[in-house]
Amino acid sequence: MTIPLSYKGKHWSLPEKTPANAIFVASEFREAILTQRGIVEPAAQALYLQPKLSQLPEPLLLADMEAAVSRLVSAIKQKQLIAIYGDYDVDGVCSATLLVDFLRQVQANVCYYIPDRMREGYGLNAEAVQTICQTANVLITTDCGITSHHEITIAKNLGVDVIVCDHHQVPEKLPPSFANLNPHRLDCNYPFKDLCATGVAYVLAIALRRALRDDHYFHNIRDLCTARAHGGKSFVTRSI
Repeated sequence: MTIPLSYKGKHWSLPEKTPANAIFVASEFREAILTQRGIVEPAAQALYLQPKLSQLPEPLLLADMEAAVSRLVSAIKQKQLIAIYGDYDVDGVCSATLLVDFLRQVQANVCYYIPDRMREGYGLNAEAVQTICQTANVLITTDCGITSHHEITIAKNLGVDVIVCDHHQVPEKLPPSFANLNPHRLDCNYPFKDLCATGVAYVLAIALRRALRDDHYFHNIRDLCTARAHGGKSFVTRSI
């Protein structure tokens, strides 16, 4: 039995499955995949196959996270406008949606912008940034921004603090953002480097919720539990 793996013609070759060996074949296949990913020990395999939120690393290990959270707590409490600029692809839309939804849950003043794929292309564009900065105080980029030096400089010159949530490869010189959240930064101690943008956004939401809780922002236990429930349902293990 061969299973197509990609358009390049790569295949996984597996034994023919019969009623007698079906469980064995599935088990061997799973074992091979886990081993290729460096997950060998039984305990590590169990955690990988049945993950828990308690396994997540400390959010503040992500470089610039403390600065990003501090700025957002201030913006939320002062009802400053936080604009989310998400890329148009699946990861960009999901990460933007996660942050917009979470920020609404905590009564933040938030808006969002998704660029037109054909007309504006990938990443930040100067025209959109200038328009957003006419009203926004903070701009969060999702799944883009780590190479947008020019556009982020425009925002900074207009008095807007930019927080980048990205997972693409980091250039030699970081953009002049208020905070650059990207696990690929050489100075980033977050242990899991393969976060997608939605993963970066989720880690930001976790850290922000904790900071708001510690700052006694939530007026009652219902508000706190609502934010917690939102965070839990937003965590999609396989995408992060």
